[in-house]
Amino acid sequence: MLDEAGRFLPSEELAARVGAVLDQSASPVVLYCGGGISAAGAALALTLLGREDITLYDGSLEEWSADPALPIGRLG
Repeated sequence: MLDEAGRFLPSEELAARVGAVLDQSASPVVLYCGGGISAAGAALALTLLGREDITLYDGSLEEWSADPALPIGRLG
């Protein structure tokens, strides 16, 4: 999602890379990653492209998976 200088790609390129997420506007977007940092960048990129229904789980998958009482699985 970033160019060589560390800036977000132009809107058209960025939208092409995350198009599936932009096309699914009927459902909210929940982002997470291993440590919470990468997901924050993705949330910002989607916000720049106009998505407003983004939730960032800042605890990370590492934190979630450490609790055996919490579910882990694939959707769909």
